[in-house]
Amino acid sequence: QEPFKNLIQTGGFSENNVDEKPKAYCTTDFMLEKADLAVKKYPNWNVLYHYGVILYEHGRIEEAKAAWENSAFLKPNAWAYRNLAMLYRNEYCEKENALMYMKMSISLKKDCISLWRDFAETFLKYKMYDDWLIEAENIPAVIAANGRLRLYKALCLVRTGRAEQAAE
Repeated sequence: QEPFKNLIQTGGFSENNVDEKPKAYCTTDFMLEKADLAVKKYPNWNVLYHYGVILYEHGRIEEAKAAWENSAFLKPNAWAYRNLAMLYRNEYCEKENALMYMKMSISLKKDCISLWRDFAETFLKYKMYDDWLIEAENIPAVIAANGRLRLYKALCLVRTGRAEQAAE
């Protein structure tokens, strides 16, 4: 809640550590107005990232995309890249861009389970089972033990005719 409190009180948005996963979102019309001003007065990667989230929630997809691109330009961050990947996956249905942005996101934050899940789901959406199995080799062991990621791996093994390996 702290970033939004700061936005209301000072008109600015703290820059935060780029490695910290965003903890909260506020997408009200009021916050849209505040973030719109903050982007103009105090642009930083974090305000642009959240501005993109707010714009997306308000159906302003192209403006959200531009905000996330600008956020990543100012400071490469896994969160803007992840949102761009989801935009390309879910809105534009552009597999190559979705995968590219997920790879960029993962490269910056290899220890984030939710990013690995999104990465896996992108491969599965496009029925790229063998490709996911290759990528899954790069998952840190502690994250690879996650139940959902194990399920995705098993699903890919079954879909590629390796059910007995999936049962292991």
